[in-house]
Formats: sequence, C-alpha cells, structure tokens
Amino acid sequence: VSNKISLDLANDGIFPEQYMAMPVGAASTKWYGVAVTQDSLYLQKYNLLADKKSKFEAFPVNRELLNRLTPEYAEKMKWFSKGFYAVHAHGEEIWVFNLQVDMRGIVELENTKFPTAGYFKFTQNPDGSWNYGSGTVVQP
Repeated sequence: VSNKISLDLANDGIFPEQYMAMPVGAASTKWYGVAVTQDSLYLQKYNLLADKKSKFEAFPVNRELLNRLTPEYAEKMKWFSKGFYAVHAHGEEIWVFNLQVDMRGIVELENTKFPTAGYFKFTQNPDGSWNYGSGTVVQP
C-alpha cells in the first residue's frame, strides 16, 4: 500500500517532505495515505478491494498559526504529530488536527473541510496563557 500511494503521489506531482500509509479500522482493506509538503497536508483513501483510485484531498497546514501558542505547546504538537498535522483558526480557538492520533476521515463544517473529526483545541485566556482541550467536528 505504501508503494502504491508513493507512486500515486509522484503521478499527481506531489513531492512530500514525508508521507505514511496507515490502515483504518479493524479490517486492513481500507487505508489512508497522508503526505505533507511545506504548505499542505494531502489525504488519499485507499481500498485494497477497489479498482478505482481515490484522488488526494489537500488541506492547508497553516504552520504559522502555531506561532500564536506558547513555544512549549507548539513544539509538543509538532513532536506528538510527528509532522502529520494541520492547524485551523476557528474563531478565537486554534485547532490542531493530528493525523497520528485520529484518522476518522474527512469532515465538513460550515463549508470548510477538515482532514479528520478530532482536534486538539487551544483557547487563549485574557492574561495571555492558553487553555488546552480537545474537540470533535460534528457535522449537522
């Protein structure tokens, strides 16, 4: 599967800094390919039993949003995700989607697509400190 996804990346002109293939769920017939470039995170669904190739979905990484957090939080998110993350500003919150932890599939909320449902959430307090939590994108 990893070789197939690597070939699909090259055929689509995507040359990632890193990529991985991982099974989804209890059965190993469904997989995701995750590739990271300087500015984007790409996901491809892959099914061992299907003949049709899935296209890659691209998500902005938004690394600059981590600069809003304390350096300690930013570095922990980078380390914990092993580089497989995307960041999104949602109102006053910073959401970090870690593809090493959550691979439930692409979800959409308010016309915005996210690489998975679960995220780590950071909310800034009036004194400048940050609260840490987690959340799930719930589709209506």
